[in-house]
Amino acid sequence: MGLVLGRLVFLFMFALLVRGTSRNASTFDSAAQFDYIVVGGGASGCPIAATLSVKFVVLLLERGGSRYGRKDCERKEGFHVNLFKADNKTSPAEAFLPGDGVPGHRGRVLGGEHQSKAGPELDSLERERKMAFKPAIPAWQRSLKRALVETGLPDNDKLGTKVGGVIFDSDGVRHSSADLLEYAHPSKFEVLLYATTSLVFSGAPRAAGVQFMDEFGNEHRAILSSKPSSEIILSAGALGSPQLLLLSGIGDAQDLQKLGIPS
Repeated sequence: MGLVLGRLVFLFMFALLVRGTSRNASTFDSAAQFDYIVVGGGASGCPIAATLSVKFVVLLLERGGSRYGRKDCERKEGFHVNLFKADNKTSPAEAFLPGDGVPGHRGRVLGGEHQSKAGPELDSLERERKMAFKPAIPAWQRSLKRALVETGLPDNDKLGTKVGGVIFDSDGVRHSSADLLEYAHPSKFEVLLYATTSLVFSGAPRAAGVQFMDEFGNEHRAILSSKPSSEIILSAGALGSPQLLLLSGIGDAQDLQKLGIPS
């Protein structure tokens, strides 16, 4: 009971912390400049942005809202609800229909797509027989695993069996890459929610910033600082990142021509 209560207190305090460093895109100060602009607050965007903020000024753009305070994101009992609400503009999941006709879902929330899925292992089937490369596990990895088990972490991710790992703990609480934002430098880090990035614009010979739309449909521009190391990092997922490159005129010339986008 005490452990569960402690986790609930942690989630509440962390939600307050994230709310303090994040705000809706409509409140953006266009005069600000950033050493790094990270597009997409998902499984890779959150840890990258938090790590960079230790030494640099970082802006993280997320097209969805916050996961904190939402039972459909935080608890295992609600994860499937997101998939049924995927056509709702406020849902953490967004439905799409690819060329093969099989319906899919994209993440649209701080923390990314794994906020709306259970995260089970699907491609390692029980007693599956096939030729596969099995690399030898280095001794240090075996030692690390044994040490983690000795500290009390459960060894419950048995690939190739009916027992597989998920992203919920034993109390049914979902853990997220957004939790890593706790370690971001509070004065060097900013998160904009409901910020849909539509363009990476150039300041020849390199990218100068990004254009994004806020929750009311208004356009804004975020500018990189003049530091030589300044960069725009695209972490908008397997669909979002190449889509943004195409919208910015970066990609196959024939594809750009079909879409009427100048290269």
